[in-house]
Amino acid sequence: MDRWLGLDLGRRFWGLALGNPMSGTVQTLGVLESSDRERCLREIRRFLRDYDVRCIVVGLPLRNGGWTKTTETIYAQAKWLQRRLPRMTWMFVDETGSTMAGRKVLPGVRSDDVAAAVILQRGWHEPSFRLDGKAIRAKRRRYLTRSEAKK
Repeated sequence: MDRWLGLDLGRRFWGLALGNPMSGTVQTLGVLESSDRERCLREIRRFLRDYDVRCIVVGLPLRNGGWTKTTETIYAQAKWLQRRLPRMTWMFVDETGSTMAGRKVLPGVRSDDVAAAVILQRGWHEPSFRLDGKAIRAKRRRYLTRSEAKK
């Protein structure tokens, strides 16, 4: 079965969701504290193995379509994971509004895993949210150029 893992990477928590793009089914897998990245990596590797995951979909928080300091932080976390999981297929999507969508589904609880489910579904169903390598490089280059100019 073709399963994908959705990741909502945050500064304090990482939300995880598992889904099958063919059936459209999604289930949340929980939330990991990102302070211990090696532990998070072990857990993610276990999910990849146990569920035979083929693709990882990561949400990048863009503001009005642009790169921000937060986007850079999340992207750095994703690249750290990517270097440690080189055999996986990776997809990046604009996660704007995914946490708010999670809060609407489960008000009053940590919604990072629900946000990961939203990210996963965007990767499947909403091509306008997908970010290819060229778009990521361009957005990031503009951000880094502006950051350097401010120094």
